[in-house]
Amino acid sequence: MNETGNGEFTSLHRAWNARLDTDLYGQRSQSETVNSTLKRKYGAFVRSRRWWKQFRELTIACLNSR
Repeated sequence: MNETGNGEFTSLHRAWNARLDTDLYGQRSQSETVNSTLKRKYGAFVRSRRWWKQFRELTIACLNSR
């Protein structure tokens, strides 16, 4: 429901929804699914701070889970 409590979309909501690209939104949904699956399987965080060490940590985790 919106701020008026009647559950209807405001003109701002309609304008925002018109801007959404359904193809890109579907890609985002897929990437969120992949991220969620990886988090459930390997944990929600990596300990490394640098990107290449994070990549290495994730790669090792994937190889060790086989």
